Amino acid sequence: HAVDAARYPAPGTAEARAAELRALANDAAAGADDAEVQALADWAEGVGALAAGRLEPALARLRAAQQRFDALAQPHHAAQTRVPCMVALAMLGRDDEAQACGEAAALAFEAQGDLRSAAKVEMNRGMMLLRQDRHAEAQARFHRASVAFARAGDREWSVAADLNLANTLLWQHRFAEAQQTFERVR
Repeated sequence: HAVDAARYPAPGTAEARAAELRALANDAAAGADDAEVQALADWAEGVGALAAGRLEPALARLRAAQQRFDALAQPHHAAQTRVPCMVALAMLGRDDEAQACGEAAALAFEAQGDLRSAAKVEMNRGMMLLRQDRHAEAQARFHRASVAFARAGDREWSVAADLNLANTLLWQHRFAEAQQTFERVR
């Protein structure tokens, strides 16, 4: 988690944490066969590569981490690796793959009862669709995110999802519905 938290304020910190994890994973005395440490090292390296703008290596490491977590029967961790993977795919312009990756992550989070994480993924999917002027599809993602945030008891994020929802309605010239959504948010 320290690697993920470090990527925005200090990308070099993320790479340093990734190197530390890889060294631990490769340390025979520490049990180099420990699949969980290997998965964490892959995940950290993927996040570090993403933070440094090395998108293809990021995808490779993140997918390796996901496979390791799947093999370890850790679906929540596997789903968490899909989030930065979705970002890398979107940055590469591979939008359909990014959407599919996001959908798989959201479904996995829902299956684990993590509605807040599923909703955040839906927000990201909506933003990607909005960027492509696919307003009706973005609307569906924002609505789903709003409902999931509300069910998770996260009022702040539910409001943010509703604001995005209202904006997609404006883009579709559905002014009355947008006004109702803005009033609900207020």
